[in-house]
Amino acid sequence: MTRRALTLIEAAAAVAILAIAVPPSVTMLADAARRRAGSAGAERAMWIAAALLDSVAADVASADPDRGFDALADAATYLDSAGDGLYDRLADLESFATGAGIDFTITIGPLVGHEGVATGPDDRFRIISVDASWPGALGAQSLTLSRMVRER
Repeated sequence: MTRRALTLIEAAAAVAILAIAVPPSVTMLADAARRRAGSAGAERAMWIAAALLDSVAADVASADPDRGFDALADAATYLDSAGDGLYDRLADLESFATGAGIDFTITIGPLVGHEGVATGPDDRFRIISVDASWPGALGAQSLTLSRMVRER
């Protein structure tokens, strides 16, 4: 049985091949991980925005006078009222969002018609929007999710 040893030239060639092949592979894997993290941030932001819009829709459908459609007329009170405002009631969701690096703003629009524009005295709808932003691997990311609600 004969043994053949690795020559110095073969070892140098193997090191050169690895030196050429490994950095692009690592870069490609790192880019894929960044893109995946960015899509995870977008998914979390979408989930939070949808949960906020669902909470507003539930409030609009409520018979409670502090939470019905008419409560949206005073957006500051509806959103920021101590203890009963939407932000206080959804403190756990806000805490999750903050922990995930997601900032959000809820905007309650004026009365509009069914086509989304003000038409006059028959306007019975409001457009509720949630703007979410978060730091992404490729820079700041944002999205806006809106929903139209109407008085009962």
